[in-house]
Amino acid sequence: MAKAFAVVLLLFNALGLNAGIRLDGNGYTDILVAINPAVPQNENIINQIKAMITSGSEYLLKALDNKVFIKDVKILIPPNWRGSYGKAKRETYDKANIIIDSPHPAHGDEPYTKQMKGCGEESEYIHFTPDFLLNDDLLNAYGPRDGEATDDIQSCLQSAVDSGAIINTIALGPSASNVLLVSTGSAATGWFNGTVPIDRTVGNSTTFTIIYERSAPTVYIQAPSGSVHDQTRMAHNAATKTLTLNIPGTAEPGDWRYSFFNSESSAQAMTLTVTSRAARDNVPPVIVKAQMNQLTSDGTKPMVVFAEVSQNHMPVLGAKVMATLQSDTGHSEELFLLDNGAGADNFKDDGIYSRYFTKLINGRYSLKVQVIHQEGAISGSHNRNSGALYVPGYIVNGKVQLNSHKPPVSVQLADVGRFTRTATGKSFVVNVPKGVTPKFPPGKITDLRAKIQVDTIFLSWTAPGEDFDLGTGEYCTVTL
Repeated sequence: MAKAFAVVLLLFNALGLNAGIRLDGNGYTDILVAINPAVPQNENIINQIKAMITSGSEYLLKALDNKVFIKDVKILIPPNWRGSYGKAKRETYDKANIIIDSPHPAHGDEPYTKQMKGCGEESEYIHFTPDFLLNDDLLNAYGPRDGEATDDIQSCLQSAVDSGAIINTIALGPSASNVLLVSTGSAATGWFNGTVPIDRTVGNSTTFTIIYERSAPTVYIQAPSGSVHDQTRMAHNAATKTLTLNIPGTAEPGDWRYSFFNSESSAQAMTLTVTSRAARDNVPPVIVKAQMNQLTSDGTKPMVVFAEVSQNHMPVLGAKVMATLQSDTGHSEELFLLDNGAGADNFKDDGIYSRYFTKLINGRYSLKVQVIHQEGAISGSHNRNSGALYVPGYIVNGKVQLNSHKPPVSVQLADVGRFTRTATGKSFVVNVPKGVTPKFPPGKITDLRAKIQVDTIFLSWTAPGEDFDLGTGEYCTVTL
């Protein structure tokens, strides 16, 4: 295999000191590479990952005068792969810095970095495909063969040992992960009712969990076909004050209706959490990821809420996305996140919804995002993903050797139907110094248009908020 360390280093550099990656002395540690469970078992994939990382470490060490190298890497192996691997501790697929997964519908086998935040910020992960690792033709196209290149993996590994790298293979946990459909609650007297849509991308291992404050409510859960589940079909744990309904097989797609009746004379808190898993292995579920742009703020700059809605790496458009930020001091803020390319949102229609959070009141905050989608489509977007540069050819012994043409990639719109999702992000802290009131300017105008009619110029634009994209500005000054 030709060295692909140039690609690895360029993309790895885009990650920066990502969450979990540390610089320990001269070496990068706690780098996590994860192979998606959908990837068929092939030991050569593991070998090529090792070769890329180790040759990259050797090159990095030489390029920076023996000052920095890759010291510690873990490779997370799918649970359905057979072999003798170590056991995962706290490592999970969603925490990986590098993932090995099927081709992105909009990128094909092209390596890229996933960016949820704006330019200059750390990326979420690097994405490689099995074909990129195993097909030398693709390596030629995205990473030129170097004079130091070698096809001998063992000598490549020995180079890494000399520079101090350690690569461990560990087994991944359960292959299927739960998707949080709904998390809602109310302090109610009498009836507490609602609807949970279960879309066609989920349905397996569907669980309804009710938590009550004092006494168990009367519960009815009705499937789309009309069949009703009551307490007789639920597991009741009086110690934890929970009622649990596990739907056997694959839950019917459609609207599931729930009704809880509190027979007490005073209100009591009742919450409902509904989780499910993918209905079929070949149809990835719609997922939501939520995060803040920073986990601490002293009020000198605004915070930004991000929520990515996607299916199989593709953005889901036209969703209603609401973020709730709740502090331990009682302050609560609800924000309607946008994917319009204005304000805090860097790119329009990339499936990443965002909004500024400027009402910075001291406290530790939780982040919860709720997504409601009626009808719409998913589509491809290149805006947030920094891909490897395709190399049309290279020079060997003074002669130009051309690579094959870059394979065309076609993206087709797909209706994802009606669904709901809930996601939580990491908690964050606001600590504004006493006596300081955070002040932020109006947002930038991003859609200014001018139309000339005879001797008059008509200007039009979308007015920004008073504080970035929030509130209403008092006036606007036009300077010619």
